[in-house]
Amino acid sequence: MTPDQMKELRSKITEYLQSDHVPYRQAAYRDLFALGCYLHFVGNKEAGRKAIRTAFGAIQLPDSIESRFFKILEGNEKECFTWGLAHSEIKSLMKESSSSKPQ
Repeated sequence: MTPDQMKELRSKITEYLQSDHVPYRQAAYRDLFALGCYLHFVGNKEAGRKAIRTAFGAIQLPDSIESRFFKILEGNEKECFTWGLAHSEIKSLMKESSSSKPQ
């Protein structure tokens, strides 16, 4: 996927994650998505995919966008994690894992 295609995918997913006008629901979707990316990053791939799929189902993300996302997730978890615009407590999990995970 080219950088421009990745940017377009990020834009679409972020737009959907922020589409709910109820702030608490929107925050829950964003946090669930980010947690899914985090779980995938630390090796809990099945749980991570489940969390992400649940968030995508709740925001009614089109299947075509979901499919494109899962094709690029592997190896891009840290970048995708940022798309969720998660709360700072969630962000700290990735920061802690990134500093302790061997490259």
